[in-house]
Amino acid sequence: SIGLQGNQLNGTLPKALGKIENLVEFDASGNELTGTLPEELHDMLTLKIFKASDNHLNGTISSKISKMSNLKELHISENKLTGGIPEEMYSMDKIEKIDVSNNLLSGSISPMITNLKSLEVFLVEGNAFTGTVPPQFGSMANITSIGMALNNFTGNISGSICGLHDGPSKQLQYFSADCLDNVFPEIAPEVDCGCCTLCCNEVGDCANQTLGV
Repeated sequence: SIGLQGNQLNGTLPKALGKIENLVEFDASGNELTGTLPEELHDMLTLKIFKASDNHLNGTISSKISKMSNLKELHISENKLTGGIPEEMYSMDKIEKIDVSNNLLSGSISPMITNLKSLEVFLVEGNAFTGTVPPQFGSMANITSIGMALNNFTGNISGSICGLHDGPSKQLQYFSADCLDNVFPEIAPEVDCGCCTLCCNEVGDCANQTLGV
Protein backbone atom coordinates (compact mmCIF):
# COMPACT_ATOMS: atom_id res chain seq x y z
CA SER A 1 0.00 0.00 0.00
CA ILE A 2 0.98 3.65 -0.47
CA GLY A 3 -0.04 6.13 2.23
CA LEU A 4 0.57 9.80 1.49
CA GLN A 5 -2.33 11.27 3.42
CA GLY A 6 -2.06 14.57 5.28
CA ASN A 7 1.34 15.61 3.96
CA GLN A 8 0.45 18.97 2.36
CA LEU A 9 1.50 17.57 -1.01
CA ASN A 10 0.77 19.70 -4.06
CA GLY A 11 0.95 19.11 -7.78
CA THR A 12 -0.99 16.43 -9.63
CA LEU A 13 -1.48 12.69 -9.29
CA PRO A 14 1.30 11.11 -11.40
CA LYS A 15 0.42 9.12 -14.50
CA ALA A 16 3.03 6.58 -13.41
CA LEU A 17 0.59 5.33 -10.77
CA GLY A 18 -0.92 3.10 -13.42
CA LYS A 19 2.38 1.25 -13.82
CA ILE A 20 2.68 0.15 -10.20
CA GLU A 21 2.03 -3.58 -10.11
CA ASN A 22 0.12 -5.42 -7.40
CA LEU A 23 -0.84 -2.25 -5.51
CA VAL A 24 -3.83 -2.85 -3.23
CA GLU A 25 -4.35 0.49 -1.46
CA PHE A 26 -3.52 4.10 -2.36
CA ASP A 27 -4.28 7.00 -0.01
CA ALA A 28 -3.47 10.61 -0.91
CA SER A 29 -6.29 12.24 1.02
CA GLY A 30 -5.90 15.49 2.93
CA ASN A 31 -3.36 17.16 0.68
CA GLU A 32 -3.30 20.07 -1.78
CA LEU A 33 -3.37 18.04 -4.98
CA THR A 34 -4.80 19.61 -8.13
CA GLY A 35 -5.57 18.48 -11.66
CA THR A 36 -7.65 15.53 -12.77
CA LEU A 37 -7.80 11.85 -11.97
CA PRO A 38 -5.32 10.54 -14.57
CA GLU A 39 -6.58 8.05 -17.14
CA GLU A 40 -3.65 5.80 -16.26
CA LEU A 41 -5.19 5.34 -12.81
CA HIS A 42 -7.64 2.90 -14.35
CA ASP A 43 -4.78 0.53 -15.20
CA MET A 44 -4.40 -0.26 -11.49
CA LEU A 45 -6.25 -3.52 -11.84
CA THR A 46 -5.28 -4.94 -8.44
CA LEU A 47 -6.27 -1.83 -6.48
CA LYS A 48 -8.93 -2.39 -3.82
CA ILE A 49 -8.94 0.96 -1.99
CA PHE A 50 -8.46 4.41 -3.55
CA LYS A 51 -8.57 7.52 -1.38
CA ALA A 52 -8.01 11.07 -2.62
CA SER A 53 -10.55 13.01 -0.56
CA ASP A 54 -9.99 16.55 0.70
CA ASN A 55 -7.86 17.85 -2.17
CA HIS A 56 -8.52 20.23 -5.08
CA LEU A 57 -9.02 17.68 -7.85
CA ASN A 58 -11.20 18.66 -10.81
CA GLY A 59 -12.43 17.07 -14.01
CA THR A 60 -14.81 14.14 -14.27
CA ILE A 61 -15.08 10.52 -13.16
CA SER A 62 -14.04 8.59 -16.25
CA SER A 63 -16.11 5.76 -17.69
CA LYS A 64 -12.87 3.76 -17.64
CA ILE A 65 -13.15 3.44 -13.88
CA SER A 66 -15.01 0.18 -14.50
CA LYS A 67 -11.67 -1.35 -15.56
CA MET A 68 -10.73 -1.30 -11.86
CA SER A 69 -12.73 -4.47 -11.36
CA ASN A 70 -11.27 -5.30 -7.93
CA LEU A 71 -11.99 -1.89 -6.39
CA LYS A 72 -13.84 -2.12 -3.07
CA GLU A 73 -13.61 1.46 -1.79
CA LEU A 74 -13.64 4.78 -3.67
CA HIS A 75 -13.19 7.91 -1.55
CA ILE A 76 -12.96 11.13 -3.58
CA SER A 77 -15.08 13.51 -1.50
CA GLU A 78 -14.23 17.16 -0.79
CA ASN A 79 -12.88 17.98 -4.25
CA LYS A 80 -14.11 19.94 -7.28
CA LEU A 81 -15.14 17.07 -9.54
CA THR A 82 -17.83 17.76 -12.14
CA GLY A 83 -20.05 15.70 -14.43
CA GLY A 84 -22.01 12.70 -13.23
CA ILE A 85 -21.58 9.11 -12.19
CA PRO A 86 -20.76 7.22 -15.40
CA GLU A 87 -23.05 4.32 -16.26
CA GLU A 88 -20.04 2.02 -16.49
CA MET A 89 -19.48 2.48 -12.78
CA TYR A 90 -22.69 0.58 -12.06
CA SER A 91 -21.02 -2.62 -13.30
CA MET A 92 -18.47 -2.65 -10.45
CA ASP A 93 -20.03 -5.46 -8.47
CA LYS A 94 -17.21 -5.74 -5.92
CA ILE A 95 -17.37 -2.14 -4.73
CA GLU A 96 -18.51 -1.71 -1.12
CA LYS A 97 -18.03 1.99 -0.37
CA ILE A 98 -18.50 5.02 -2.64
CA ASP A 99 -17.99 8.51 -1.21
CA VAL A 100 -18.15 11.34 -3.75
CA SER A 101 -19.75 13.85 -1.37
CA ASN A 102 -19.04 17.59 -1.47
CA ASN A 103 -18.02 17.95 -5.09
CA LEU A 104 -19.73 19.66 -8.04
CA LEU A 105 -21.31 16.53 -9.48
CA SER A 106 -24.70 16.54 -11.21
CA GLY A 107 -27.09 14.30 -13.11
CA SER A 108 -29.22 11.56 -11.59
CA ILE A 109 -28.62 8.29 -9.78
CA SER A 110 -29.41 5.38 -12.08
CA PRO A 111 -31.73 2.51 -11.11
CA MET A 112 -28.76 0.37 -12.15
CA ILE A 113 -27.44 1.06 -8.64
CA THR A 114 -28.83 -2.40 -7.84
CA ASN A 115 -26.05 -3.93 -9.95
CA LEU A 116 -23.64 -2.98 -7.16
CA LYS A 117 -24.36 -6.15 -5.21
CA SER A 118 -21.68 -5.55 -2.58
CA LEU A 119 -22.46 -1.88 -1.91
CA GLU A 120 -22.66 -0.92 1.76
CA VAL A 121 -22.02 2.84 1.78
CA PHE A 122 -23.18 5.33 -0.87
CA LEU A 123 -22.54 9.01 -0.10
CA VAL A 124 -23.26 11.76 -2.64
CA GLU A 125 -24.15 14.59 -0.23
CA GLY A 126 -23.30 18.18 -1.10
CA ASN A 127 -23.47 18.02 -4.89
CA ALA A 128 -26.04 19.06 -7.52
CA PHE A 129 -27.72 15.74 -8.29
CA THR A 130 -31.35 15.83 -9.46
CA GLY A 131 -34.21 13.40 -9.98
CA THR A 132 -35.59 11.04 -7.37
CA VAL A 133 -33.91 8.76 -4.87
CA PRO A 134 -34.06 5.38 -6.66
CA PRO A 135 -36.48 3.00 -4.92
CA GLN A 136 -34.12 0.22 -6.01
CA PHE A 137 -32.04 0.96 -2.92
CA GLY A 138 -34.73 -0.97 -1.06
CA SER A 139 -33.68 -4.25 -2.66
CA MET A 140 -29.99 -3.94 -1.85
CA ALA A 141 -28.99 -6.62 0.62
CA ASN A 142 -25.86 -4.98 2.04
CA ILE A 143 -26.59 -1.24 2.06
CA THR A 144 -26.16 0.39 5.49
CA SER A 145 -25.54 4.08 4.71
CA ILE A 146 -27.14 6.32 2.07
CA GLY A 147 -26.22 10.01 1.98
CA MET A 148 -28.34 12.07 -0.45
CA ALA A 149 -28.76 15.40 1.38
CA LEU A 150 -27.76 18.85 0.10
CA ASN A 151 -28.59 18.06 -3.52
CA ASN A 152 -31.64 18.74 -5.70
CA PHE A 153 -33.45 15.42 -5.33
CA THR A 154 -37.25 15.57 -5.12
CA GLY A 155 -40.18 13.25 -4.48
CA ASN A 156 -41.16 10.63 -1.94
CA ILE A 157 -38.85 8.04 -0.44
CA SER A 158 -39.95 4.54 -1.33
CA GLY A 159 -41.44 2.35 1.38
CA SER A 160 -39.01 -0.36 0.35
CA ILE A 161 -36.10 1.86 1.41
CA CYS A 162 -37.76 2.74 4.70
CA GLY A 163 -38.29 -0.96 5.26
CA LEU A 164 -34.54 -1.37 5.50
CA HIS A 165 -34.52 1.04 8.45
CA ASP A 166 -37.83 0.35 10.16
CA GLY A 167 -38.07 -3.37 9.47
CA PRO A 168 -36.75 -6.31 11.49
CA SER A 169 -33.24 -6.15 10.05
CA LYS A 170 -32.62 -2.49 11.02
CA GLN A 171 -30.12 -2.74 8.17
CA LEU A 172 -30.09 0.93 7.13
CA GLN A 173 -28.26 2.84 9.86
CA TYR A 174 -27.74 6.21 8.14
CA PHE A 175 -29.96 7.89 5.56
CA SER A 176 -29.86 11.61 4.77
CA ALA A 177 -32.03 13.66 2.41
CA ASP A 178 -33.39 17.20 1.98
CA CYS A 179 -36.43 16.56 4.13
CA LEU A 180 -36.11 19.30 6.77
CA ASP A 181 -38.74 22.06 6.94
CA ASN A 182 -37.67 25.02 4.85
CA VAL A 183 -36.96 28.53 6.12
CA PHE A 184 -40.17 29.61 4.39
CA PRO A 185 -42.94 27.32 5.73
CA GLU A 186 -45.03 27.65 2.58
CA ILE A 187 -42.30 25.82 0.65
CA ALA A 188 -42.46 22.09 1.32
CA PRO A 189 -39.26 20.08 1.78
CA GLU A 190 -37.85 18.79 -1.50
CA VAL A 191 -37.98 15.19 -0.30
CA ASP A 192 -40.72 13.49 1.70
CA CYS A 193 -38.93 10.99 3.91
CA GLY A 194 -40.37 9.19 6.91
CA CYS A 195 -37.28 7.19 7.75
CA CYS A 196 -34.32 9.53 7.26
CA THR A 197 -31.86 9.78 10.14
CA LEU A 198 -30.67 13.22 8.97
CA CYS A 199 -32.80 15.86 7.26
CA CYS A 200 -31.49 19.05 5.63
CA ASN A 201 -33.06 22.04 3.87
CA GLU A 202 -32.29 24.49 1.08
CA VAL A 203 -29.98 26.69 3.16
CA GLY A 204 -27.90 23.82 4.47
CA ASP A 205 -29.45 23.47 7.91
CA CYS A 206 -29.51 19.84 9.03
CA ALA A 207 -31.04 18.04 11.99
CA ASN A 208 -30.91 14.49 13.28
CA GLN A 209 -34.27 12.76 13.26
CA THR A 210 -35.59 10.70 16.17
CA LEU A 211 -37.67 7.96 14.69
CA GLY A 212 -38.46 5.89 17.73
CA VAL A 213 -37.04 2.68 16.33
